[in-house]
Amino acid sequence: MKAIFEVKTINAPWKPPFDKVITTETYTVDENESFDRITGNGFDEPVFTFVQSIGQMAIVVYSKTFTLKGLNPSNRRIQLSNGEEMALTYLWGENGITKKITFKGFTYSDATNDSNENNSSEINSNETEVNKSVNSEQDLNQNIEEDNENNNYKNIDNETMIM
Repeated sequence: MKAIFEVKTINAPWKPPFDKVITTETYTVDENESFDRITGNGFDEPVFTFVQSIGQMAIVVYSKTFTLKGLNPSNRRIQLSNGEEMALTYLWGENGITKKITFKGFTYSDATNDSNENNSSEINSNETEVNKSVNSEQDLNQNIEEDNENNNYKNIDNETMIM
């Protein structure tokens, strides 16, 4: 089983004429596989790593060079539901870079695709069903609660958190 992510990169210069360059790439990756790279200013590292799937959700770790817009967990892990988008910013370069990652679902095909290739196929929601693992989901909720306590976050519901 592989996870499919769409990453939209918005590159905005800090000085005039302020022309934005927007690119969108789709990645199909296995668990513990990294994708998308940031290079420049001494950095050459992957931006995202797909850590694991839990039910219909994907757990992704993002690079230390990026900051989430809003909530910033200390372990740099984000939990994405199918179709959910999360925005991150990179402020260390000569241009401001925003990355918007969207989880598109899972694929069960045995076809070998390079994770850096652009994949334009849409995933049918019926093909993305995964058996929920109750223990794994409980572990995830416990980790989120511990992270919230460590960072003084207030948990409104299991998916929305504010400072």
